[in-house]
Amino acid sequence: VTDESDSAMEQPLCWITNRFDRSPGELIWVPENAKWGALKGSLLNLSYGTGKIFLVPHEKIEGGQVQGGMVSLGMDFPTGTMRGRFHPDDGQLYTSGMFAWAGNKKQDGGFYRIRKTDQSCVLPTGLNALQGGVLLTFTEPLDAEACSKIDNYEIKVWDLKRTKNYGSKHYDEKALTIEGIDVRDAGRQ
Repeated sequence: VTDESDSAMEQPLCWITNRFDRSPGELIWVPENAKWGALKGSLLNLSYGTGKIFLVPHEKIEGGQVQGGMVSLGMDFPTGTMRGRFHPDDGQLYTSGMFAWAGNKKQDGGFYRIRKTDQSCVLPTGLNALQGGVLLTFTEPLDAEACSKIDNYEIKVWDLKRTKNYGSKHYDEKALTIEGIDVRDAGRQ
């Protein structure tokens, strides 16, 4: 790297703090022929560092820049996860795992099948930044009364320092004040 300034860097889809995922392993799209219901066409992040799988809701903004976030699918594997592939016949995700260095998991290896069940799965599949807010779209309707209570939310922001180091401390971390909640689309937004 000859120019370490922020303006010289291509901006990522999202910044991931080490507390959330210290070593993403692979991004993979859920194909339309997968048996994953509302998650078809979604982007997943397989984590070597934490042994989790994350959904990556995102949007394309002005200039072609993509921005978004990540949310865990709620699974916790005994190894890191990587090399995911959706089987063309059964439509399920298969991934391998291992541990060699710098991960939270310590099991030597593993092979996993991840499939959709009949259990409810309420996850944000859409994320859109608005002037003064964020619009989230979910796989299923939410409880409108619970969603309308500001006390059910917490938003924190912080700065990161871009360096050659692996990760960054949180600088100027603070909670944001939420001024209001607007539940739309029969509780799906």
